[in-house]
Amino acid sequence: GEFYNDTYCTIYKGNWFQGRRQGQGKYWYDARAMDNCAIYEGEFQSGEFSGQGTYTLGTGRVVYRGHWCKDMWHGQGKIFWTNGKVRYDGNWKWGERSGFGTSFRSDGTTAYAGHFEDGKYHGTGKFYHPPTPKGVHPGWCSGTWEKNRLTGAKCSVMFDGLDVFYVGNVENGRITGYGKISYPDGRVAHGLRKRVRLPLLVFLADDARSEAEEISLLETE
Repeated sequence: GEFYNDTYCTIYKGNWFQGRRQGQGKYWYDARAMDNCAIYEGEFQSGEFSGQGTYTLGTGRVVYRGHWCKDMWHGQGKIFWTNGKVRYDGNWKWGERSGFGTSFRSDGTTAYAGHFEDGKYHGTGKFYHPPTPKGVHPGWCSGTWEKNRLTGAKCSVMFDGLDVFYVGNVENGRITGYGKISYPDGRVAHGLRKRVRLPLLVFLADDARSEAEEISLLETE
């Protein structure tokens, strides 16, 4: 069936059950401009977006594809960059990235794989440095995260192109306290370290700027 809402100027086409949207359907956010307005297409339960569904902008750009519950992204799903590449693939909880997932940069490279909470890196996970000049392998950092900050006594760090590997204590993205450094010639150094700022902090800031720019662009479409 089809229903036009005069108050909100929206339109729904799909299945119904006992007077409510139920099952497969399509919902247009602006019935006056159906060819270029945002659309939800997928499953409905008790009149709400619930189940598998896709949210698309009027430009044709897919923003989210995955599971919904009570009109919110909830369960397994993906969001996408403007260029169509996957931005995040993983679990959602009431509209926020929570649980296990993988975030990607706009060039398609992996930024982080691990646990999230309230949209932030939180729990165990691995952060991958951005691509480096040809022939130089990119580094990475893994361990325990607290609200986007690498913090813990058992963190691991591989530095870009140096084959230098650190295992030990990290606080808020800085090496401090006891740790072990392994060098490519086989040498291993143990001991206490002063606060050494990791390149991770710069990369996190760069990624945050890219995310902010993407959100601003999304709001204008």
